[in-house]
Amino acid sequence: MDGTAAARIEEFIEHLETGLAALRIHDRAEALTLIERLEQVTGRITGTRLALIQQAAITSAAGDELDHRLHSSNRATIRQVRGDIRLARELETRYPLLLEALRDGKLSEAQARAIMTGLNPLQLTETQSVRCQTELIGYATQFDPNELLALATRMTEVIDPDHADATDAARAERDARVAHANRSLTIAPDHHGSMLLRGRLPLADGELLLAQLAALMPSAESYTHTGERPTPAAKRADALARLCTVAANSRELPAHGGDRPHVIVTLDYDTLLTGLGKAEVLDTGMRISAREARRLACDADLIPMVLGGGSRPLDVGRSRRYFTKAISTALAIRDRGCAFPGCDAPPSACDRHHTQPWKAGEVRDCFRTKSPHR
Repeated sequence: MDGTAAARIEEFIEHLETGLAALRIHDRAEALTLIERLEQVTGRITGTRLALIQQAAITSAAGDELDHRLHSSNRATIRQVRGDIRLARELETRYPLLLEALRDGKLSEAQARAIMTGLNPLQLTETQSVRCQTELIGYATQFDPNELLALATRMTEVIDPDHADATDAARAERDARVAHANRSLTIAPDHHGSMLLRGRLPLADGELLLAQLAALMPSAESYTHTGERPTPAAKRADALARLCTVAANSRELPAHGGDRPHVIVTLDYDTLLTGLGKAEVLDTGMRISAREARRLACDADLIPMVLGGGSRPLDVGRSRRYFTKAISTALAIRDRGCAFPGCDAPPSACDRHHTQPWKAGEVRDCFRTKSPHR
């Protein structure tokens, strides 16, 4: 870029900033027209910026780290900056037609990224790549990024229909191997009363999980007694909690450390009786409310323990279960699930509770119990 071109761009930016500062639009149609025009201009600016990044990368001197130079403005994280450098390099070397379309305002950055994501695994020849890019750019006015991604992944059917099935099968096998290798699940407390879950599953396992969650998804009526209007994400979280309860109540999980899987919660006797105070989950050291601890204790093995100085156990009693298998079966037959009006939780997803608190002296094997909503 010569000095004259750079000066013209600087002048254009100054005029643009002045116009944006003075912009006042009250007509909806005019606003929508301007939004569409700005989206086109944004794509062109993005394309030009990426081309400049690639040029700067090519001409960088030894020891002049481009990522740190770009990051010095603090307008993006170092990870985002490095992603832009990779994107610029890939567009310039593998997808020049996409870069040209981006600079001409025919594609948005999101559309260009979607096409690249779809084409990358296809192992195309240069001729095939040019054809695919041309075809997909032509669809940019008709399809959004997600739709272009779906089209891009199926381009082998267009460029090589005779071998499309074999190519798709090989790609599916490759994707399955990569998905299996990349599977992960991270669970950690956020130190504010919640657990953060982040993970990745192979597609088949993910679909299986979604099917179970769909079966346990609470209905809208389940929340009428709380007045809550949960988001779909919140309902999925509730369904996952139900799934954990179903698994825990099945008594069929394999032994762990010589015992069935369990959560160990410690709390003092007064907290258990009054519901005032805090309890602690032994594995993580996180605090939970006394209310949550008492809810868990309603259908748990309780082990009385006397502690001396330094929290050393002086006496450990036997575990005591307050709900026998017979009572649990009877409750399932009687209540057929959650006893709260409107709740559709199945018996396997319910906890068992006493109608009156057990500390009031209620007989253990009586039927004055129900399976209330959590």
